[in-house]
Amino acid sequence: MRITFICTGNTCRSPMAEGIARKRLQEDYPGCDVTVGSAGTGAFVGDPASPNAVAVCREIGVDISGHRSRRISRWIMEQTDLFAVMTQAHADLLRYNGVPEESVAVLGNIPDPYGGSVTTYRLCRDRIDEEVRRLLRRLLCRPSGTTDNTQTDNAQTDNAQTDNAQTDTQAAEPEALPADEDLPPLTWEEIPPPAATEPSEPPDTPDETEEGDGSHAP
Repeated sequence: MRITFICTGNTCRSPMAEGIARKRLQEDYPGCDVTVGSAGTGAFVGDPASPNAVAVCREIGVDISGHRSRRISRWIMEQTDLFAVMTQAHADLLRYNGVPEESVAVLGNIPDPYGGSVTTYRLCRDRIDEEVRRLLRRLLCRPSGTTDNTQTDNAQTDNAQTDNAQTDTQAAEPEALPADEDLPPLTWEEIPPPAATEPSEPPDTPDETEEGDGSHAP
């Protein structure tokens, strides 16, 4: 299975989700045949992850310092089994471009921390971590031979998830974050390519329409 995490610029939320998911798979589901990646609906190709995203992920043992942004493409769409998106707006864009509804999972409408403080990124990271854990528990089958004790543990985990969900609902969202729901409904073809480096404009030169020393009468 291939899971691709989707946000807008592929420099904050989706790289954090990709790195966190890779760590959770290695620790909680060793040997599981799942690969993860990430992309952005309006990303510029080749940008590094936000410094704050790198910093807060490092705090939990996740290294995304080598990440480089990707813009979603038809190739990525064809290679992906499940898109895990940050907001409903991203889900709507994918469905508009032909992705089946059952191949899209919304990770709790997580707002964009871009431009925020380390604290804002840390809150975003924790939300993503919790949603990624839930997603993996829902997708991946338990090993055979599950006992009643394991089922009890699972029930306790579900109760804890409910409590965490209520806590998340009560937590105040940062007010200054941009809303992805306000993004225009771009299609792949409408997403602009990375901006090329523009040559610097030549310095202004004086007009040569008049002869003489260029002085003007008062």
